[in-house]
Amino acid sequence: MKKIIFVSLVLVSALAQDYVYKQYDIETIRQALQIPESEKQHLGIDNEQPTSTFVEATHQLSDRQIVNTIRSYVASDTWTGKASLEIDKKFLHVIQKQDVHNELRHFLQRIKQQFLQTMYAEIEVIDLSQNESVYQESVYLSAGQNNNIAISTYHSYVCDYDVEVAESSTTADPVIQNFNEGFHLQLIPFRSFDNQSVYLFGGASQVKLNKMDNVSPKEMSEVDLPQSEHSGSYGTFRVPIAKKSLLTYYNVNNKVHAIYVTIHDEKDLSSHVNKDLHLYDGGLLYYLLSTPDYENEDPFSKATHGVVLVNSSKVNGGALFEEQVVTQKDIDHYQKTCQKLLGKHQICGRMIISSSQQNILPKLKKIERDFGSTYNVHLRIYEMPNEKYKEVIEQRNITQKQHKMIREYIVKDMFLSGVQHQKSQSYNYTEYKTLQDYDVEVATNAAIGDPITGMVREGVDVSIQVEKNTEFLCHINLEKYDIAQPIATKNTLHGPIHVPKVSRVFLQQRLRLPSNKERIVKRITRGKSTTLLTLECK
Repeated sequence: MKKIIFVSLVLVSALAQDYVYKQYDIETIRQALQIPESEKQHLGIDNEQPTSTFVEATHQLSDRQIVNTIRSYVASDTWTGKASLEIDKKFLHVIQKQDVHNELRHFLQRIKQQFLQTMYAEIEVIDLSQNESVYQESVYLSAGQNNNIAISTYHSYVCDYDVEVAESSTTADPVIQNFNEGFHLQLIPFRSFDNQSVYLFGGASQVKLNKMDNVSPKEMSEVDLPQSEHSGSYGTFRVPIAKKSLLTYYNVNNKVHAIYVTIHDEKDLSSHVNKDLHLYDGGLLYYLLSTPDYENEDPFSKATHGVVLVNSSKVNGGALFEEQVVTQKDIDHYQKTCQKLLGKHQICGRMIISSSQQNILPKLKKIERDFGSTYNVHLRIYEMPNEKYKEVIEQRNITQKQHKMIREYIVKDMFLSGVQHQKSQSYNYTEYKTLQDYDVEVATNAAIGDPITGMVREGVDVSIQVEKNTEFLCHINLEKYDIAQPIATKNTLHGPIHVPKVSRVFLQQRLRLPSNKERIVKRITRGKSTTLLTLECK
């Protein structure tokens, strides 16, 4: 109440001296300048595929940041005396002369135009084995914001029973669950500082329901057990503007699906409210200066990204910092790091403000060159007879001639694209819902076995981070699971249960690989079969 009375008194006094009171929407400005939290949404079984966050914290702007930025760059010498600037959750409350209001309005409008821009994108998924389009979509992507595009079909099934037992009687109430089958694309776009390309942070995933098995416990009706295939690729991608580009490809039901994207955007990155003030989107720097957490033990989730903490003696990047979780302290450190790299320029969320375009733009482009160079990695898995391996393979590198001789034995061909120092992930696995056990409930003259379901996976999940120089320094984390088929079944007093036999290959290494050469990184011989894991970096 006191604050409202004070503003009213100032308003009455100010209006007599040609001061004008106006309010401005601040929610849109907050949205435009914040760095968004980004979660990778999972398709599949509802409530059993939790989202995994690859940007841990939203960079929320403080009221002080916004107020200080306006006071510093909009008629900075006029915020004294009767002039007033107040802020709440929704509005800026401003008392100023009309010419300052005009400048402030143009300043806020320019922020909205630049930091809430849209990009027109054409997205196409092609089945390479049939050379036919599986999915096509034309959408608008919001720059610097989390964009989700999904087409899915829900399948309902009986996943369990809610059992109750009483004297001489039992009951089993069916529990219905949904399976979400379809295609999902998630992208956070930022334009490059030379305005020739767009960085896309995120990726694509696809889930296919292969079939719905079922089992019949003795005391109740059938339990449905979905078998599904999961494929996807996540990372950082750089695509030229107005050019159809391969984003990634992965296997779906032994078919290769490739995702192509075309971004149409011709707006200039550098802009200004007046000739002495330039605004730049620093959101790209935030992502390029982040580094993945390699301590994540779950091979089927996306590791958290954290801000690179660059010490004062080394600010040219290249060092890896593990186990990073983004906090406000890290964000503050990121801002200080940017100031070391760029000079004394104010940072307000994603917005970098400079009074000299010639001074800051070359530095922004240099950071992009240092941290944003791209790479492509092909991961191939071969399974062949021992005799074939001994006949063809002579050394660690596989030549083009040798590749042609053994390519019929490729069982997985995975493609990862990204920028150096950033983590890329690709996975392809089949998920089997199984009946593992029964929770037996007993009462007088009555008993019932409540089915307990579980899940096993067969396939490959690989995460790679690359440092690119004359050679490629790769940090690889790979899990490969194989299930003996068919899955064994045993009968119990209350019904059948599944007893899967799973073999696991784990690889966590730091490798130095030559450019444009397929290198064997793992060889496994079991009985009469040899399995090769190869990497090729470009």
